[in-house]
Amino acid sequence: MIQLGGVVSFDYETNMLKPDHTTSAVHCCAVCYEGKKTIAYPMHGEAKRATGELLRADNPKVGWNMKFEDRWTRTTFGHGVKNWMYDGMVGTHLIDSARGVCSLKFQAYVRLGVGTYNRHIDRFFEAKGSYETNQIKKISTRDLLLYCGMDALLTYEICKQQAEELGVWQPKKQHTKNA
Repeated sequence: MIQLGGVVSFDYETNMLKPDHTTSAVHCCAVCYEGKKTIAYPMHGEAKRATGELLRADNPKVGWNMKFEDRWTRTTFGHGVKNWMYDGMVGTHLIDSARGVCSLKFQAYVRLGVGTYNRHIDRFFEAKGSYETNQIKKISTRDLLLYCGMDALLTYEICKQQAEELGVWQPKKQHTKNA
């Protein structure tokens, strides 16, 4: 993805809302490249290292509620996300400022017709406070990775749609030999 230089969206699934608690952890990450390939993986070992490298690369990045991913990236890797291009949540606010329409799930339904894909695991993400641990560990790895991957793919698709509507989708591609 770094060598090809295209637009990347990514999503984290974490054990709490805020990353600066001693027990905070990113359990998995999903990355979508140009809407063509999405991968989801547990966040450890070589995958964690490669994620940090991708988030420091020049590839344009899109996200949903970028401040969440950026804050977790800073805590997890010691650096922010390089080359943010677009935030779908902010885009939704620009397009329609009505209450209750800014969630990724709502936008996935109204823009792409994607129904609920998280109902069976939603309750595990609930916690009493920002620094309270949720129950993410009770979600099967398969279900968690599928959910995270769907979030990354839908984020890419909706961000592209919105940014084109607003006239701001102009990613700069970097091409390398034999890519």
